[in-house]
Amino acid sequence: VEEPASGPSGPGGRDLEAGVREALESGPRSWDELVEAVVGDVEDELEATLDELQDRNRVRYSGREGGYVLTDE
Repeated sequence: VEEPASGPSGPGGRDLEAGVREALESGPRSWDELVEAVVGDVEDELEATLDELQDRNRVRYSGREGGYVLTDE
């Protein structure tokens, strides 16, 4: 019987505990490998979210301002 996850949630409501358990399903992993597995998921979610926000003209990238900025909409 699997217990409900009680660990902290990451961006987008993704459960960190579930991510760690998933990463360990293929066998032992070092600390660095676990960090890479969990952070990689967050990076993918961030990229997809930024793409979506840019498609909806809610965010744009401005080299002049040094990064992503909200639009006036």
